Amino acid sequence: METLVQDDMKGESAIEDIPILQVMHLIKHFPVHGGIFLRKQGVVHAVDDVSFDVRKGQTLGLVGESGCGKTTLGRCIMGLYPLSGGSVKLHGQNITGATGKKLKSFRLRMQMIFQDPFESLNSRHTVGEILEEKYIIHNRLSNDIRGSGNSSSRRREIVKLLDRVGLSEQAITRFPHEFSGGQRQRIGIARAISLEPEVLICDEPVSALDVSVQSQILNLMLTLQKDMGLTSVFISHDLAVVRHVSDHIAVMYLGKIVEMADAGKIYDHPMHPYTKALLSAVPVADPKSTRERIILKGEVPSPLNPPEGCRFHTRCEYVMDICKHQEPRLEPSEAVILKYSSELLNSDNESLNVVKDSLDAVKDSLDIVKESLKYTGNSNSNSTHHLVACHLYHEKEVKR
Repeated sequence: METLVQDDMKGESAIEDIPILQVMHLIKHFPVHGGIFLRKQGVVHAVDDVSFDVRKGQTLGLVGESGCGKTTLGRCIMGLYPLSGGSVKLHGQNITGATGKKLKSFRLRMQMIFQDPFESLNSRHTVGEILEEKYIIHNRLSNDIRGSGNSSSRRREIVKLLDRVGLSEQAITRFPHEFSGGQRQRIGIARAISLEPEVLICDEPVSALDVSVQSQILNLMLTLQKDMGLTSVFISHDLAVVRHVSDHIAVMYLGKIVEMADAGKIYDHPMHPYTKALLSAVPVADPKSTRERIILKGEVPSPLNPPEGCRFHTRCEYVMDICKHQEPRLEPSEAVILKYSSELLNSDNESLNVVKDSLDAVKDSLDIVKESLKYTGNSNSNSTHHLVACHLYHEKEVKR
């Protein structure tokens, strides 16, 4: 099995202070109709008030269990679904609801790699026709070469493109069904990078592939990101995969981001109970490992009728009364824990004693604060605040 490219590759790209991609309070609801007259009977809360920034050359990993809204969020960013609220900005320009020439220009700078490589490719077209289509539609061979050229010049570009993703020239005349899953995904990647976009939305690009093929595709994507300076949103439910490709990670649950931080912080010091449960399920290649497996109770609530307050409170073992009525905000957790934990030790309140146990009390909290303060003391850092949406970590929202 191929070894994954070292993580330091993803930090070599130039990083700018201004975010290249900004998602602001994005909301996507799907109406549900039924009955004889197909009247509106409810709303699926697929994505609710999601915000994040991605800087040039960086990768944001978006993780969560199936049905949490990851793919919907990616498609909303691409403009494949109209937004119910919020906005998406590229280089500070609002591209929400773009149509016509503006949409065409936006698609030139942002592309998507889809989860299923077979469904995303036209089965009636050869690989050459699939890759040639973009050159014709956008009337250019690359960002530097205007005009789609003639068939021979387009073929030369396609051959270069196929070579870049590890496929031979013979692939041009073949159809998608003649390739393996990994090869089809390489074709999908070739199509996405053909016009040298600035941003890639990667929707679980390796989830349908064998483990050995996954490493090949991940290595390819890391190499392309380094060579082209790509900015990416990498959607996956596999936290082990996300760790290798992401600079920052956002954890989603039932349409909301519950925790967001640098990749190292998320894996070394997870704070939200849901994030801890996800990480505990990641296999460890060590037979002597004694890591405790956290089993969540109950089922994920229906997005048709999400719970009031914190959406995770129906499955959280540390739930408090405030969790059932007040929705926690995604806020920086630094330094708040220190004061809260010290007060926790002197509390006789039964519910707070439960919280005290959940924190493993002061030791873990102090370690997290120590690491957080290292970051907050560096004003030039490109890191992301450790953001968490949980009442356990926001003192002003906890009634003592």
